[in-house]
Amino acid sequence: MSALDDRLNTALGASLAGGRLAIGAGIWFAPQPAAQALGFDELGARELVLARLLATRDLGLGAYLVRGLSNQVGLRPAVQVSVVFDAADAVAFGLLAASGGRYARGGRRGAAAAIAAVGLGAWLNRRLAPGYI
Repeated sequence: MSALDDRLNTALGASLAGGRLAIGAGIWFAPQPAAQALGFDELGARELVLARLLATRDLGLGAYLVRGLSNQVGLRPAVQVSVVFDAADAVAFGLLAASGGRYARGGRRGAAAAIAAVGLGAWLNRRLAPGYI
């Protein structure tokens, strides 16, 4: 793999990590504006607790991705874990969108973002595979 490929892979990994860290930090430190940006109305106490639990997960996954940025071999497992969580998020947000309730708009936005992250992560995982040309 060329130096250009390595730089592209690192940039793609940094994009995945940055998105996770931004969402996680936003929900922890500015939950109402973050929720509104994600398509949700004001968070009540129950929603805030659940949102912060998921934000903590995103911060952990983002940190795992950042840790993997130092070498191509270490990045691949972090990307694979991220893709699994993004796929689960896509399903959860898709079900929320299909519910048609007050959270449907947030479900649509979340599903779109999660599907995009799955695509980017799957592509990066393939690029990081041994023997990728």
